[in-house]
Amino acid sequence: MGAKEMIDSMSGMTLQELAPIFNHLAHRVYQHRRGNKGYVPLEIFASCIGIGGVYSCVEIVVETEGENGKGYLLKRREKEEEQGWEGLYQIPGVAARITDNPAEIFARLASEIFGQKREMDLQYLGCEIHDEPKRLATSWTLIYLLKIGWPEIEKLSGSWKFFADADDPLIIGHHQKTLKWASQPNRPLLADLRQVFIR
Repeated sequence: MGAKEMIDSMSGMTLQELAPIFNHLAHRVYQHRRGNKGYVPLEIFASCIGIGGVYSCVEIVVETEGENGKGYLLKRREKEEEQGWEGLYQIPGVAARITDNPAEIFARLASEIFGQKREMDLQYLGCEIHDEPKRLATSWTLIYLLKIGWPEIEKLSGSWKFFADADDPLIIGHHQKTLKWASQPNRPLLADLRQVFIR
């Protein structure tokens, strides 16, 4: 039976009737993660998040001050590396994996920002909650702040852009809310950004 025939046969089944299939897939994914440093194939990453419904993430807001004043540096999402929001700009971040410890998470974040493992002087801003309909899930995200000088921009890995306006349409929608929250000195340490964000 091919994938299309299998999907057609399952389309009329209830979630309860699909329980054995969910159980089988969960075990397959778990074994793959255990053998691959927590990774799943990119083709099923969003589906795994969607089935789980909630996932955890760690992001670093990169702040700098340039000729146009203070603002944020965001990284462009490239199609070959990311799933969803291709071509838009994001706060660099990583999803937590089942095998991660804090050192591994921050090593991946440093690689995401600078292309290599390195020390970063980070300030913890808090945790925000946002919906990701594109992934059929909600993210609980720990947010840190990294301040860098304008000359350090040349050390960044990938394609970056300076933004002074968090409402710029080139920024991913939920990251617009994150930047507004991060810019507030009296922000709540746990913020539900699923609600309408008031500046």
